[in-house]
Amino acid sequence: MTPSKDRQDSLFSPRLRGGLLGNAGYNFEDSYITLALLEWLSNPAFRSFIKEGFEDVDVCFDDGPQVSIWHYQLKDYRVGTREFREVLAGFGEAVGRPGVNATRLILACTGLAPDLTSVWRFIEEFRGAKTVYSGAALGATRADLEAQIDKLKLTDWADLIIDKVEIDHENPGLRGTEPAALMNRAE
Repeated sequence: MTPSKDRQDSLFSPRLRGGLLGNAGYNFEDSYITLALLEWLSNPAFRSFIKEGFEDVDVCFDDGPQVSIWHYQLKDYRVGTREFREVLAGFGEAVGRPGVNATRLILACTGLAPDLTSVWRFIEEFRGAKTVYSGAALGATRADLEAQIDKLKLTDWADLIIDKVEIDHENPGLRGTEPAALMNRAE
């Protein structure tokens, strides 16, 4: 059955909701930047940020001998494995970009799919254990992490995920435009 012309012109059709849906994403980006700006400004090396640069937000720090860049990907929804692959591909390019010292790679979103949440929890524990245990003691744990990452078909980025990527995924309150969520997060 073919939808009638009236149905295609419904205000609920994806074609006519594009601006509304896109605006929600931009509101999330603006809210997140507003909060992150407090952290950036507290760093004496902060120089600038560019919205929609190489990534959604690129932040520049210049401490004299070296300039470093923090790359952010911002998603106003729960990120699944397929989307995470795309983010990792972009971060991989950022790390390999000549003349750009990408020191932090941050995915900020309103949540992670359950399979990613589980693996991310283990990665955070592993990073914490690295401060206490020797490399030899951590070898089997890293191999276990790599096996879990392989199950998600993210093997190409295992080192990047384990060693470099950061995920800020507890931002559901930033999806809307309520100032209360911003105030609670900033406290």
